[in-house]
Amino acid sequence: YGKGCIGSFREWQTKTSFDQNSLTSDPQFASPSMQELEDFLLQETSPAIDSGADVGIQVDFFGQVVPRGAAPDIGAFECAARTAARRWQSYQ
Repeated sequence: YGKGCIGSFREWQTKTSFDQNSLTSDPQFASPSMQELEDFLLQETSPAIDSGADVGIQVDFFGQVVPRGAAPDIGAFECAARTAARRWQSYQ
């Protein structure tokens, strides 16, 4: 971006006015291993819960209604999709 180096993400937001609604924190996935589909589910304490924007998506990857809270969750799954993930595993 232009002249000089921008150090932090916050500095990038301030100097460019881009990414004003972005989060920079641990998404708190259900499992840190990232080996299986369920690993991308969110823990109940995730900052990504109810932090998404309504972009017209009505169901998540497992077919769960979006949103299931005050706003959509960030990512492919609504947090409440844990039950759906267990059903998916039993289906396979």
